[in-house]
Amino acid sequence: MVESTDMTTAPLVLVVDDDDTTRMPAEQFLTDAGFAVAEAEDGDLALESLAQVRPDIILLPDACERIVQHQVESTTDSSGEVFICGTVQDITERQRAAERIRELAYFDDLTGLPNRESFSKHITKSIALAGRNNRVLAVLYLDLDDFKRINDTLGHNVGDLLLKEVADRVHAEVRASDSVTYLTTREQDEPAARFGGDEFALVLSELRRADDAATVAGRIVECLSQPYLLNSHEVFTTISVGISVYPRDGKDAESLLAKDVEGAVRTLYELKRLGVHISIDDFGTGYSSLSYLKRFPVDRLKIDRSFVKDILSSPDDDAIVSAVIGMAASLRLGVVAEGVETEAQLDVLRRKNCEEIQGYYLSRPIPAEELPGLCCKESVVGL
Repeated sequence: MVESTDMTTAPLVLVVDDDDTTRMPAEQFLTDAGFAVAEAEDGDLALESLAQVRPDIILLPDACERIVQHQVESTTDSSGEVFICGTVQDITERQRAAERIRELAYFDDLTGLPNRESFSKHITKSIALAGRNNRVLAVLYLDLDDFKRINDTLGHNVGDLLLKEVADRVHAEVRASDSVTYLTTREQDEPAARFGGDEFALVLSELRRADDAATVAGRIVECLSQPYLLNSHEVFTTISVGISVYPRDGKDAESLLAKDVEGAVRTLYELKRLGVHISIDDFGTGYSSLSYLKRFPVDRLKIDRSFVKDILSSPDDDAIVSAVIGMAASLRLGVVAEGVETEAQLDVLRRKNCEEIQGYYLSRPIPAEELPGLCCKESVVGL
């Protein structure tokens, strides 16, 4: 026997169960919750019900959710008796497989964030919407610094944990209307396309001013600079941020300094008042300019590792390192040589009066609790 309650407006649930002690309480619960309910005591009666109504949900005795595709027909024989026949096909696994394929196509399997393909579709729509509404839209490009070194020294498992933690932190810093994207594709357990395995993008929509994008970027930089505890390893990382604003011309974090000098100077002096020390990283490459040293409240220059690597064999690199160290001394700035890996490189830098170094010659990355022991060793380098 098929019984049903009012099905005119509420979603319809068909409850199939031959046990009155479970079927009837389920019907009462669903009715109280605002659903319309049809019930059937067995599969044949369920087919009969499908000929009369089209339920939105079919609730089976095991209470698991299944997705079905059904087709029901009624026929009349020569005597006028009506027969009902039909098929019900469980397509749950097929539907879930289709949903999984969509997830793999548009979402990163590691972080759960939208991937590059999804980003491309989203940014196109977002720009069109911003243009219609005459609003500002910004795209932030985030690149984890030295992520490859973390993978190489601590392993890909720790690297994957770091990516997931970064994704969670970034997502927590933006509004629900903003979009966070992981800009990579993944193949098996390895980061693939290396555009790479450490890059994220944010679409900040409905901004009132272009400067709001820089405010969000500052929050994210501060958030991601906090230590990460990953598999008993305390990991520190820094991040580079590029900003592009619609409808203005796009710009990255370094060209922003070049194009908006006054704004950058104000921001840097505000950071100085908070006690933040400012270094120019990878000095001698990219957009690093001598004009920065005159305009910006810089404390320290970091000589790019590309010059230190061949300092023993390249007269040009040797001359560049000497010039940077001499200039820093004249301007009363600190100087750090990056990427020092051998004692021979250290000896050259010591003769040039380089104040500080960093690199594998001192130590590979270690947990924070081991740092005091490293600092107490007699072998600590003195410059």
